[in-house]
Amino acid sequence: MKHIAALLALLFAATAFADNAAPAVTAHQALDAAEKNMNERGLGSQLYIESVTLKRDAMFSGGGNYWFIKWSHPIPATDPNKVEIGIKVRMDGTTTRLVKNPHEP
Repeated sequence: MKHIAALLALLFAATAFADNAAPAVTAHQALDAAEKNMNERGLGSQLYIESVTLKRDAMFSGGGNYWFIKWSHPIPATDPNKVEIGIKVRMDGTTTRLVKNPHEP
């Protein structure tokens, strides 16, 4: 049984990193999308882009790679109990605001 569990873990790990192709959206394109998002929302004078990191969604979510664009500081989110820390730029170019509880690391 331990061998089966180890084999499954290895299979999942290999599958997660099997696609070593270059991202469909370049870092430059992700930055452009983030700056467009900031400007459309009138945030350009309030914050700046602190970092750009290529990340991978959790293995079981099936989301694949995305760019995490982190803001210079958290800003208020729509939910008053959360703050926006940046945006996710998916490999199809769509963006999603990333929010979190301000009391969590």
